[in-house]
Amino acid sequence: MDKPPPYKAVITIEVEGPSPDEFGQAISNAYDTLSFGSTGANGSTANGTRYTCKVVTNLPSEPMTLDNLLGMLDEHCDPEQRQALREIYGEEHLKGKHPKN
Repeated sequence: MDKPPPYKAVITIEVEGPSPDEFGQAISNAYDTLSFGSTGANGSTANGTRYTCKVVTNLPSEPMTLDNLLGMLDEHCDPEQRQALREIYGEEHLKGKHPKN
């Protein structure tokens, strides 16, 4: 079975401020924003340090619906797991982009 390409993300954080000593809070704010699932943000800290952050990924851009999630599981599981998916969720959820019979 062919392995799917690995999922990748490039995270860019740009910081601009009065001194590199002040960058820690800006980087922390950017990280916090991204850790909640945001794909990007702009902001500034109390000391005037500005930051922008952006995530570029090869993940599918369509919403992660139940059908998409089950289709991905169906595509990448072994035959026993595939049969269990069909028994639990039925065939209709597994006939999207990633059908396996």
